[in-house]
Amino acid sequence: LQFRARVKSIRNFNNPGACDYRRYLMFQKVWASVWVPADRIRVLEKERGFRFKTKLGQIRATLSGWITGTLEEREGRIIAALVTGDRSGITPQLRQQFNRLGIGHLLAISGLHIGIIATVAFGCFNWLCRRVPRLVNTGRARRTAALFAIFPVVAYGLIAGMSPSTQRAVIMVAVFLLAIILGRQSDTLNTLAAAALIIVVLHPPAFFSVSFQLSFTAVFAIVYGLACLPEGWLKPLGQPGNNPFFAKLTRTLATFFWVSFFAIAGTLPLTMHYFNQVSTIGLGTNFIYIPAVGFMMVPLALAAALLLPVSGMLAGWLLKAAGLILSRAMELADYLDSLDWIAFHTVTLNWFEVFCVFSLLIVIL
Repeated sequence: LQFRARVKSIRNFNNPGACDYRRYLMFQKVWASVWVPADRIRVLEKERGFRFKTKLGQIRATLSGWITGTLEEREGRIIAALVTGDRSGITPQLRQQFNRLGIGHLLAISGLHIGIIATVAFGCFNWLCRRVPRLVNTGRARRTAALFAIFPVVAYGLIAGMSPSTQRAVIMVAVFLLAIILGRQSDTLNTLAAAALIIVVLHPPAFFSVSFQLSFTAVFAIVYGLACLPEGWLKPLGQPGNNPFFAKLTRTLATFFWVSFFAIAGTLPLTMHYFNQVSTIGLGTNFIYIPAVGFMMVPLALAAALLLPVSGMLAGWLLKAAGLILSRAMELADYLDSLDWIAFHTVTLNWFEVFCVFSLLIVIL
């Protein structure tokens, strides 16, 4: 671009508690600004870019248009955001609705969605590898499954646009899978620390982003909380006799409950610091929406996207099934959002108070 303008440095208004806009732009590698009318900007050469990046952008645009054109407006916008990373259709009202329900994290492609893809991929590959005698006899079935599971995770991240939150999630899950490959799956906290270190080395300003702090705090709270939890608390219905299915089901439900509880409790101080709002039904809504959206709708939508080049009709059926699940979930969301008591505003904790609340939570555990 060619234009004539006066370059000015970025300055803040310095109002107490206001956003540090200068630092925010510095983290985006923007050091100065200019003002110039659009008609005085001359385009010398269009950006060529890499062929792979250009092709990937075309695929994402095609998928997003197909999804929004097939489904109802709201459902299409949400599924397009979760499959292709196109968040242009996520309105502030929709984001506020999800935040009031305590499920705002579902709108961003983050550790939850990447983790679900990794879990499904690892489960499928592990089932296949356990059918290969050579892998079973050498004890490499689980490690081989973890190796193959990395590819769908990276592919989903690329299709989703590799936003900063997606990049962090891909790196976190890749490190966890690498730990399994290296036989280090028991060192969960070390694996989490390694993922954080890699991310901060690659992009130091990531440490100051809200999504980085929330995601790593949530995972740490889950790992630390489950480690401190008495074993008997994972069996809320007592000993279910000789029925192994019932025993596994109750343990899975109990584990899911405590995972949601520790994630919400662990991120509570940061939520109060950044958003000044706490959902009173977040624990219950996560129990409903994570399985419905995460384990049902997202896999169906991704399967539809994969099948689109092969069979448009079958892909359309899968996408409409995902849209039907989301439609029912949004009907419940509309009803819950009409209730005044599902969320309340809080005070803004400063960093010393955040530290005190974290210390209190750790002492309680």
